[in-house]
Amino acid sequence: MSGSAEDIEEEIGSEVPNSDIKVRVEDGIAYLSGKTETWEEYVGAGHIAGENDDIRGVVTDVDVEEIEDNQSESMERQEPDEVIKEKQDIVIVGAGVSGCSIARELSKYDLDVTLVERELDVSLGASKANNGCVHVGIDQGKETLKHKLCLRGNAMFDDLTEELDVPFRRIGTLLTITDRTLPEKVESYLPSFVRSILLKHVIPKLVTFYGKMKNVPGLETLSGKEAKELEPNLKDDIYSGVLMSTMGIISPYEWVIALAENAVENGVELMLDTEVIEIISNEENEVEGVQTDRGIIEADYVINAAGVYADELAETAGAKEFTIHPRKGSLIIFDKNNSDYNDHVVSELRFGGDEYTKGGTAMKTPEGNPEWGPTAVEVPDKEDKSVTEEEINQILNKYGFLFPDFETGDMIRYFAGVRASTFTEDFFIEASDKAPGLINVAGIQSPGLASSPAIAEYVVRILGSEGLELVEDPDFDPERDGGPRFEEMSEERRKELIGEDSEYGRIVCRCEKVTEKEVLEAIDEPVPALTVDAVKRRTRAGMGRCQSGFCRPRVINILSEELGIPIEEVKKKKGANSVTRRTKEG
Repeated sequence: MSGSAEDIEEEIGSEVPNSDIKVRVEDGIAYLSGKTETWEEYVGAGHIAGENDDIRGVVTDVDVEEIEDNQSESMERQEPDEVIKEKQDIVIVGAGVSGCSIARELSKYDLDVTLVERELDVSLGASKANNGCVHVGIDQGKETLKHKLCLRGNAMFDDLTEELDVPFRRIGTLLTITDRTLPEKVESYLPSFVRSILLKHVIPKLVTFYGKMKNVPGLETLSGKEAKELEPNLKDDIYSGVLMSTMGIISPYEWVIALAENAVENGVELMLDTEVIEIISNEENEVEGVQTDRGIIEADYVINAAGVYADELAETAGAKEFTIHPRKGSLIIFDKNNSDYNDHVVSELRFGGDEYTKGGTAMKTPEGNPEWGPTAVEVPDKEDKSVTEEEINQILNKYGFLFPDFETGDMIRYFAGVRASTFTEDFFIEASDKAPGLINVAGIQSPGLASSPAIAEYVVRILGSEGLELVEDPDFDPERDGGPRFEEMSEERRKELIGEDSEYGRIVCRCEKVTEKEVLEAIDEPVPALTVDAVKRRTRAGMGRCQSGFCRPRVINILSEELGIPIEEVKKKKGANSVTRRTKEG
């Protein structure tokens, strides 16, 4: 299919029969308007346009009949118009993994940089609600930005995590080939001996060849017996497998917090609880800063790393070049008592599945909790973080097939994140032609975590090509001390610390063995923990089997004392207080 509006429109008409969509193409951007009956048709039409090699972005202004317009009419907001920060070199909007990676990279230079986040902490949204896989780069098309930046980013993690003192492990991923790998309609035409040869010998070699063609290192084909030796708890009739040794795991929120802290320590100003309303431009539509709910921040460049809202923020600058369609992913966490059940990230190769997701994994977090998922569900609501019974059963059935003896009753938590997908299903990272000074960093879904350090490098190169003078700061310090973790210490070291500071001797969280000292240090970090959930992300207080049943009251009291506020004002997260009232006085 060519990139002409007529051809795209004809393709949509044939593939989405109930739609009435018109297409306009301008400067490689496909603009879709009209209507569809269902959200599935809406997404399908966008994908048809985005699959064209000549199209670099898709903007959809399409009405969906089944979706009620439940958006409240925008109220007139009286935003303060005073300038609260004069001429910054750069304002970064969004303190997720992309924004914090870029902030840390820019802190290497002699620049005035402000990082703005609407929440009370960094690493919210999709940046915390993912499985923490540092992907190897085999799933992305070779010519995509995703592929290029994933390969580069993956290779950077060993050195960066050592500098930033973040636990990181290259445990490898085992791609299994099972009796579900081939679609049923294909299997029905194959003699059993042909099917067996394909599953045991041909497919694993093709996967390895495919990966090597994409420059993915560390690939090895395995027999079914070798796969079982690596993972003894796998089902018995695994045909074969492919081991990908460069797959890593990391705590996604710890990674983002570390990036943000190092950026702040090197001079970046972080403004939390500050919402960017719009990008401010002059008469020539050149960027001059951002309007926030606190006032105006002047800047020569604005980096739009606003996640699922990146399209809406770009539109305020007259730079409507892509649309985000939210894709929800749900995950399940299990108790640590199953931490030895599997050692690798384990996935299953299945042809004929959803081409826009890697399909999820059965793995364990760096702390040892088994974790299954995520799912991939197209949703119209960018804030839809619900987890349905259907999704839970889908996850349990999918990975229970691979690990039939796993004790799923040890589930302790489930959660969902929303991916910021574009219709080209690639990252959209470029300087805007429509609004000089705006750099869009959008569509950062998986493998965004693995790609994050390479995304930061890429954005800095764009800024340099746009005219920003990049002078290295001789005082830049790449090192960060993540602090000791009481649970991971030897008994001898624990006794030594308790002797030095009695706050190490007071356990706040029994499940994760978190001490009062660790909570106090989290509140006093360069990016402070100001809420119960922020303390949880830094210390793991509340992440154990009881899910904060024991430790939450103590964490609330510590926050109240250290922040100098009544316990009724201590927040679980923005917009949600931890308690509503006292049950008794005195």
